[in-house]
Amino acid sequence: MKIQYLTFAILWFIAACSEKPATAEAMNLQGFEITSLPGSDMQQASLKDAKGKLLESGTILNGKKHGEWVVYQKEKDLPLKVANYVDGVLNGPYFEFAPYGQVSLVSNYRNNLLHGHFVKYKSIRKEEEGYYLEGQLDGIFKKYFDGQDKVQQEIAFKQGKQHGEHLFYNEKGEVSMRYTYENGEKLSGGIVQK
Repeated sequence: MKIQYLTFAILWFIAACSEKPATAEAMNLQGFEITSLPGSDMQQASLKDAKGKLLESGTILNGKKHGEWVVYQKEKDLPLKVANYVDGVLNGPYFEFAPYGQVSLVSNYRNNLLHGHFVKYKSIRKEEEGYYLEGQLDGIFKKYFDGQDKVQQEIAFKQGKQHGEHLFYNEKGEVSMRYTYENGEKLSGGIVQK
């Protein structure tokens, strides 16, 4: 039963991260302080709360996010997200941070789609990692035991579908279950007998 819930959670995560790219529109700059950057067509944009605390800042070009943008935590002067844009579209490194400043997500985007290696952290330990190719999981996806540096599952993906082996490990690092998939369909597998 736990395996079914875990498999459902992984598939939901994949579907949520595989959405079609949004088209970039000029952003709403209401409330932002805008200053020109000398020798450039770009401008610096900063959003502050009523007390003057910086909430968000970055550069814009033709009314669209262009370059690095930082969204800050409301309670602390620490980043919540750091993203890179080209013409209003996510492109390049993307980071998210936990409340005390630890990195919680490292990923990359290309044209608003996850693309390349990503690692999700919980309390500075890896929680998940894998590779995206144009918004779809592609390659080995790993899930780690909570609070440990040990792999709990390895799942092979090809163009967003399970393709290859899906392995479950016990805390000793031994394979406890093995399944084989092809184009998203389970072909075989089950509990590995010692």
